[in-house]
Parts: sequence; structure tokens; C-alpha cells
Amino acid sequence: MWVYALLLVLLVAGGIGGLYAHYRNGPTPPEQTHVTPTPPRESLADKLARLKRDDRAGNDLLALNDEAFQAGDRAVAQQAIDAAIELGNESAKLRVARWYDPSSFDPQRVQSKDANKAARTYFELGMGGNQEARTRLAAICQAGRGGGADYQGFFETTYCQGSLDP
Repeated sequence: MWVYALLLVLLVAGGIGGLYAHYRNGPTPPEQTHVTPTPPRESLADKLARLKRDDRAGNDLLALNDEAFQAGDRAVAQQAIDAAIELGNESAKLRVARWYDPSSFDPQRVQSKDANKAARTYFELGMGGNQEARTRLAAICQAGRGGGADYQGFFETTYCQGSLDP
């Protein structure tokens, strides 16, 4: 029994000693972690302004077109693709032509189908050697020969006669 009493006294003394040491030395401060603040996210309009200034090929502007469209900012999306086209970006020109092309019309991007607008772009790019544009021009010319409401007023003789090769 005296062993239990001694054990109890030792436990109480150890607990009191531990508390005394803890409060005498003060609590251990938490480890400091350095967190670098994240810079604010660039707005789509700010990104457009930066890319208009810095993007020389129009590829980043073309990517911004997708990003802004997905975010629901159609004004920035349109300005981005227009700026890419002004820089001569063929992918941007082809993308817009496909939106107007009756075979790949995108009503979310343009209001109506326009076979002539699509064919004109395909023709111009095809003259420059763009193979995708040549393929699409051949397809729109073939579809235009079949007629139909989507090809009313199509300038087949303008875009579909002769060869694109010099």
C-alpha cells in the first residue's frame, strides 16, 4: 500500500513540476510559416489590354477568346479574336470562318450562317497555301452546288472556279 501512496505522490509532484516549468518558460510559440500572398487575378479586360500590347502572333489572344467566352464575357471574347485577326493569325481567321460556314455554324458565336463570308476567308487563306482552308473551300463549294436555303445567293462562280495554285 505504501508503494501506491509513493507512486501517487510522485505523479502529483511530477505534474506540478511540469506545470511550473511550462508556465515559467512560457508556451512554445507556434512555428512561423511565411506565406507569400497571391497576387490578385488579372481581369479579362486587363488581360486583353496586355495581350493587345504584347502578343505579336495572336495565339494568346486566340486563347483569350476561348477563356472569355467560357467566362461569359462575349465583348472581350470578340475583341480578342478581332485583335488576333488584325495580327494576321490564320487560326483565328479559320475559326471565325467555321462559325459562319453552314456545315459548322456556331449560333453561340455569330447570328447567322453566311456561306459567302466563310468561302471568302477560305479562298484568301487557300491562296496563301493554307491546306485546311483549301479543304474547307472545296467542301463549301460542293455543298453550294447542291443548293439549299443555307446557300441562297452563294457566289459559286467567285470562289469555286479555277485553281488556287499560281
